[in-house]
Amino acid sequence: MEKSNVAINDKKLLLEIESLKHSSSLEQGINEVLRMTAQGEKLDFILKTLCEKAQLYNKDMICSVLQLDNETNTLHPIASISLPKFYCDALDGVHIGSSVGSCGTAAYKKERVIVENIKTHPYWAQYRELALFANLQACWSEPIIGSSGKVFGTFAMYYQEPKAPTNKDLHFIEVSANLAAIVFESHETQQQLLQANTRLSHTIDQRNIELERANNNLEKLLKQQNDDHLKHIFSEKLQTTKSLVVGLANRINTPVSLALTSIGTAEQQIQKLQQAVQANKLSRSEMERTTSIIADSLKLSHEKLILTSALLEQFNDLSTLEDNYQVTFELDTLLNELKASLVNLPKHYSIEMETDKILLTANKNAIWKVLHQLIENSIIHGFAGKTKGKVFISASQKGKQIIINYQDNGNGIPKVNKQKVFEPYFTTKAKEGSSGLGLPIISSLLETTLSGQITLVDSPVGTRFEIILNQR
Repeated sequence: MEKSNVAINDKKLLLEIESLKHSSSLEQGINEVLRMTAQGEKLDFILKTLCEKAQLYNKDMICSVLQLDNETNTLHPIASISLPKFYCDALDGVHIGSSVGSCGTAAYKKERVIVENIKTHPYWAQYRELALFANLQACWSEPIIGSSGKVFGTFAMYYQEPKAPTNKDLHFIEVSANLAAIVFESHETQQQLLQANTRLSHTIDQRNIELERANNNLEKLLKQQNDDHLKHIFSEKLQTTKSLVVGLANRINTPVSLALTSIGTAEQQIQKLQQAVQANKLSRSEMERTTSIIADSLKLSHEKLILTSALLEQFNDLSTLEDNYQVTFELDTLLNELKASLVNLPKHYSIEMETDKILLTANKNAIWKVLHQLIENSIIHGFAGKTKGKVFISASQKGKQIIINYQDNGNGIPKVNKQKVFEPYFTTKAKEGSSGLGLPIISSLLETTLSGQITLVDSPVGTRFEIILNQR
């Protein structure tokens, strides 16, 4: 019995010693980072040291710090010692948003995001293959938030197996993110002081003269920019209208001309047939040959007129959808109805949708048309040559703006075509009958009917669009 008590006491003592070592290691790491910050070391060097100390404290964890560009709302790797280079490169420039991985979501929502299993969590739908290829299976991310509420970036802890955090882990990630916030704020303050010192090197009189001159120039520039902007908008609308009309005329002209020619050929053959009958000179072989020519001509004219009808129908749909008929509805209801309407999609295509509870007033049919057209584009273009494909749609609300993120894991859009995708009649599948009006009609609907806009966003996987709907 006494031996058993001694063993238990020894075990407790070993655990206490190990805990003291961890506490001492954590304290030493914090002091080292604070010392470097006070001495004005480079920002990336300090944060790299923070990652090194963090991984010494927890050897099973892989640490990363991403910096947020608040102007573009994009994340950029600034410190990591163990993540693969290809993984960091792929994350460089990722736009933050709801359900954009752990870090993109944490920076967007300004709250901690715990993903215990990357394989199954919806936040990782668009980057799952990338993470698993890097042998990463869990990711906990804490936003780095300064004293004024500014988000500087994220502090992330990765694991190579699914893992849930303990209270000790949560305390550690919070302490690390707070320490990173001190580093970022100190660096920002130093930069501001340097700029202030530069400005103060000039005399007050000279500065006043420069400010007065700058204000005058700025006022003129803003007025000129505003005038130019209004002219540009007006010119762009005229050009778009002209382009659509001219393009439609050119598109219709070819099939209509072919249809008329085919009909003319059929009429000539019918006339010859009638003459042969009247002259009683119609042989069986001649009749078969003539009727075959008539049938082919009518078939060709029928095909071309159907194509013409389809082109006109697209414009008719656009005209109908541009009617300012608005209803109030919940966005998740529309998304569920849209998903239900696609139940007959081949099994190797899948659609995932996630949205907050959002009530909006808008042209419901127009939003349906926009999302349905994007899904159709993914199937026709994005998944061409692929055995399977996935579409992920998420939505969130910021003030009076509703932001819809559309992502597929398809082929993506070649860089050379990215500037052209919203141009009327631009298509890479003209031979397959594509009209090149899908994305231009979507853009027009969003601008004229939904008071919104659509942007093609760079993505390391597939194609990603961001749709913004402005609510009044």
